[in-house]
Amino acid sequence: MIHVFDFRDSIATLTITRKYRADRADNVRYRFGSHNTKQLHDEYLQIERDDSGLDLEPISPVAIVEDDPIENRLVTHEQYRIANLQTTHEGEPVELPTKFYRFLPHSEVCTGKPVSDGSGRKR
Repeated sequence: MIHVFDFRDSIATLTITRKYRADRADNVRYRFGSHNTKQLHDEYLQIERDDSGLDLEPISPVAIVEDDPIENRLVTHEQYRIANLQTTHEGEPVELPTKFYRFLPHSEVCTGKPVSDGSGRKR
């Protein structure tokens, strides 16, 4: 997952690109195919609001931008305006408290490759 914060213009934005592989790609594909589009947009927006603590307004709601079923890879993209950054922050450092979670595969079923636990052993 890549989070990009852009403060160059008067409108601060958050752009999120998520890359999924293997069973995670299948799960996201299923979810996008079986759920109401508005509901998905609202869920992703709420997740980002909860995780970042930011007041976000959608510019581009979440969408699948790349899907390779042969390699079983999928990429989503979404972009939000950060509404709670005031112009009073101009010229001052801005601290954004966020929580990011990284999916770590637990077995080679997810990636097709053994996963090391750091001890040199494969699990």
